[in-house]
Amino acid sequence: MAAADLEWERTKNPMFITDLERRAARQLGLEKPWLYVARPLAECPVCAEKIKPGVAVCRSCGAILDREKAAQYGLVAAEEKDSPRSRRSHTEKRDQEPAGK
Repeated sequence: MAAADLEWERTKNPMFITDLERRAARQLGLEKPWLYVARPLAECPVCAEKIKPGVAVCRSCGAILDREKAAQYGLVAAEEKDSPRSRRSHTEKRDQEPAGK
């Protein structure tokens, strides 16, 4: 562990920490800044490209995988019924219609 700690202090790059040192730290239950949990990649259901888990939009094909998250970051339009803007536009349309309709 001392060698891994020394390498981390020198480079701050987890790529220089060996797999053996990572496995030893996990087995001993140590909390180290260079110890990270590698998450397996998922597959895009549309194009089968390898993607990180939890992404909103596939960067390869553009498929929307999580509409709520994509709307939160402005990548897609929000649902019309949930959007305050859409409610306002319906009210404005109603106010602009002639009274005879």
